[in-house]
Amino acid sequence: MDPIKAIGQLSQILHKKISESSPKLDQSQKKGSSSSGSPLSGESMSMEELKNKIAKRIKALSADERNTKKGAQVFVEAILIREFGDQILQDPSFTELSKNVVDSMAENESLWNKMQAMLQELQR
Repeated sequence: MDPIKAIGQLSQILHKKISESSPKLDQSQKKGSSSSGSPLSGESMSMEELKNKIAKRIKALSADERNTKKGAQVFVEAILIREFGDQILQDPSFTELSKNVVDSMAENESLWNKMQAMLQELQR
């Protein structure tokens, strides 16, 4: 699976799910409030740049963590930051939110298999 295509597809799924469950985040994104500063921020970041940043963060995990929920959480956090801007980092429930998204993804076998394949590809 092409990791860039997979990132785009999973990003769309995440955005839809988060927007449905957190209208407040969706409204803040529509206002365009995104500040720079996060290593993953920047709506103008290309998919290739995003892929490289996610791959770098995943490779920084221990080998045992890379294909687990921890690796998936690195991906989810990066996508959330890109989609909703840096202001999401100020939300005290950000970590819990990203864990809940990963848990939901893990419950869907097809989606989790795609995530696992993408995590493998990003480690190459």
